[in-house]
Amino acid sequence: MLLLSMTSCATMTTITSQKESEVAEGALPYRYYNSKEKIRYHVLHDSENLHLKIGTVDKAATMKIMRGGLTVYFDAEAKKNETVYLQYPVMGSPKMHRSLGGDKPEPPAGGEMPERPQGGMNNMIHIPGNAIFYNGSEQQDFNVNQENSAIKVSIEQVSEEELNYDLVIPFDKIFPQGNVTEFSVGIVSGIVNVPDMGGAGGPPNGAGGPPQGGSGGGMPPGGGSGDRMPMGGGGPPSGGDGMETAPTAVELWVKIALFEKEK
Repeated sequence: MLLLSMTSCATMTTITSQKESEVAEGALPYRYYNSKEKIRYHVLHDSENLHLKIGTVDKAATMKIMRGGLTVYFDAEAKKNETVYLQYPVMGSPKMHRSLGGDKPEPPAGGEMPERPQGGMNNMIHIPGNAIFYNGSEQQDFNVNQENSAIKVSIEQVSEEELNYDLVIPFDKIFPQGNVTEFSVGIVSGIVNVPDMGGAGGPPNGAGGPPQGGSGGGMPPGGGSGDRMPMGGGGPPSGGDGMETAPTAVELWVKIALFEKEK
């Protein structure tokens, strides 16, 4: 049975990564939900790769990611260091990105600007394929559509409200120093003005309950205030006057325990 731990420590929730081989058939794609950022997520692994799934059904969170881009940080010290990261989507000019601080490289000049299709869901944005991986000393620019890329990352905007992000990245890229059993991941969007959506949305109806059956779908035991997916429904927010709020970003940090890699 998969051993799961989840406690609230200061500003970071601690979870245990699930082995890919222990995912039950038909299990829900997301195990955890952060109500503050309106982000669903799950962390898995095999012998070589870390697998991160991120999703939201919140219109404001989707806008922040699609318009401002997304940076995923990996910290071997299980803190909030921003030395190693992957940027995708890489949106617009450097001014559109959350400040990375220090002397970290900026996104490449002359990058593609996002295209907004005419008509239909007018908040949906075309995402160029360029991505950036930075390992703390060297920057790697690559295209997510390259079949031979060691990093596999994709994003799908299903609607104005719903977005799904999938990342598979080799351990030896993010932790070249060797075996790491506990680390943290930061999920941070660009800073974007979004309309006031009103209410406090949650996972879509039918997706909020715990996965059923076996170690591949079980929920963490015990109570507490961790990021467990809530029971039942709690659909996206309604109401709101459409007024723009102060610029904000999605920012979520999670501490991950990795007890054993796949053989």
